[in-house]
Amino acid sequence: MDIKELTKILEQCAETKSLDGLLKAAGVDEMAEGDSVNIQLCINREDGNVQLKLLRTDIDMDDMTVEELEAYYDQVECEYDDLENEEPDDIESDEHYEWEEKTEELEDLMSDIEDRITKLKSEEE
Repeated sequence: MDIKELTKILEQCAETKSLDGLLKAAGVDEMAEGDSVNIQLCINREDGNVQLKLLRTDIDMDDMTVEELEAYYDQVECEYDDLENEEPDDIESDEHYEWEEKTEELEDLMSDIEDRITKLKSEEE
């Protein structure tokens, strides 16, 4: 999608006071009450192409296939890589402490995903 399409979607969301259009554009089919969704917006500066990446939270990995887990791992890894590039300079600051906590959470999550993939693959054999 290009920036004009995204702008149109955001304008519709503002008019309707609903995020349904944005969620649909990000690939969210339906959400249960209490679910949360993180949507990452990526804009290519060269061609103006816009990509919405769905980063779900509170995911039950027990219900996911290997392919879904691998895609989820890629999303978490991307978030981790982005966070790594934003490390605060002052290692004594509250910001650095929060950054460190978040990176550790993502590392643990990536490890959990890898473990689940390994388990599923071993069950397939």
